[in-house]
Amino acid sequence: MMKYMIGVDIGTTSTKAVLYNEEGNMIDQSLIEYPLLTPTVDISEEDPDKICHAVQSTIRNVVLAQNLEAKHIKFVAFSAQMHSLIVMNHNHQRLTHSITWADNRAQAVVEKLKHIDQNIAIYQKTGTPIHAMSPLSKMMWLKEEETELFQKAAQFVDIKSYILYQLTGQWVMDWSIASATGLMNLKTKKWDQDILRLLEL
Repeated sequence: MMKYMIGVDIGTTSTKAVLYNEEGNMIDQSLIEYPLLTPTVDISEEDPDKICHAVQSTIRNVVLAQNLEAKHIKFVAFSAQMHSLIVMNHNHQRLTHSITWADNRAQAVVEKLKHIDQNIAIYQKTGTPIHAMSPLSKMMWLKEEETELFQKAAQFVDIKSYILYQLTGQWVMDWSIASATGLMNLKTKKWDQDILRLLEL
C-alpha cells in the first residue's frame, strides 16, 4: 500500500498543506488565507482558531482530493511562523489572539531591557537578540502594560503549540520554536531560571 506524507506550513497570512508520495513527488496541495488583525500600526495579531480551521481544512482537502484514508498517511509534519505568543489560562482557554512576530507594542520595553545588567547575558544564553518580536519582550510588555491579563496566565504558547494541542490534546513545543523565544538556555535546553525570575515567573 502506497504511503503519503503531508507537510503543513502555518504562515503569517495563510496555511498551506502539501501531499507527497514516498518518492518525494508532490501529489496535491491546498492553501487557505486568513486576515492579519492590524487595528493600529503597532498591533499585529491573528485569530488562532481561524488558523486552526485552516490547518484542518487544508489537510482534509489534500486527503479527500486523492480519496485517501488515515491509514494511507505516514506522517504529518508542521512548520510555523516564529515569535508568536498566545496567553492561555488554567483551563487551557486562550486569553488573547496570537500576537505575531510583526507586533511592535513591546518596543518601549525593549529599550528598557537593552539597558539592564542582564542584557548581554540574555543574548549569550538564549541566542535571541532583545527585540520587540521575541516572546520574551512581549511577555515583559504584558507584565508591565497588561498586568491583570499577565496574572491570569497559566501558559504562554506559540501558534504551532496551540494548533498541536487542538489536534492532539497535548502541549508540546519543538526546539526551533523554543530556541527563538528568548527564554530557553541553549546549553541546558531548559527555560533559563534567571530570565524567568526577571519575568517574576
